[in-house]
Amino acid sequence: LASSLTYAWLFALGAGIIATAFIIIIFCLKESFRGSTEKVALSSIFSAGKDRNLLAFTGLCLLLFLVTGQLASTLPVYTVSHAGLSTAQYGTLLTLNGLMITVLQYPVTRLMAHLSISVSLITGAFLYAVGYFTLSWVGPYSLALGAVALITTGEIFCTPTIMTVVGRLASQNWRGRYMAFFGMAETLGMTMGPLLGGLLLDIFPENPVYVWGMIALLAVLAAVGFGRFSARLKSA
Repeated sequence: LASSLTYAWLFALGAGIIATAFIIIIFCLKESFRGSTEKVALSSIFSAGKDRNLLAFTGLCLLLFLVTGQLASTLPVYTVSHAGLSTAQYGTLLTLNGLMITVLQYPVTRLMAHLSISVSLITGAFLYAVGYFTLSWVGPYSLALGAVALITTGEIFCTPTIMTVVGRLASQNWRGRYMAFFGMAETLGMTMGPLLGGLLLDIFPENPVYVWGMIALLAVLAAVGFGRFSARLKSA
């Protein structure tokens, strides 16, 4: 679309798709849990932060969110401006990401039922690390596709498992607060991730190994952290 339409039409189409999803949510989705009549203030979200297990887990996931924030920010700048890929080719990288999640998320999640929570998270974090570090040598389009495939596989391993842990850490009546608290941390990580990636590109414009190596290191640290907190994750 970016190669054949103006950006105004591109953003208009995006807005239309989101508006369609909004209408479907309003009219087709119903509340699944009606067991609580408690009035919850916005400030009560922060009460979830008193749970040390949630804080520790959120901190580890924040490292991953800094990494995942690169997919739609640092990656397009790097692949198009530094690695020489076209805008359309970058678009296919995101398309691959979306198609893999759509096709593989449910079957892979069923297979992951035989794995422990910690193994799923550690595996996913390491796949993130390998995928992002592989971007250091992107020039060939096929290598970029392979790197994004690894990154997406890591996402498939991590995303449902992370939300499962957050849900299990909370009591039934507090799941909304826990999800909201965790969601703010996710937003923070996804917001700071592009800043981190942009700074690394500015500091190491000719050394992509340093750029993607440091980003991959964050995923490795998260994987190590998930291993160290495995006892807490198993009790979740």
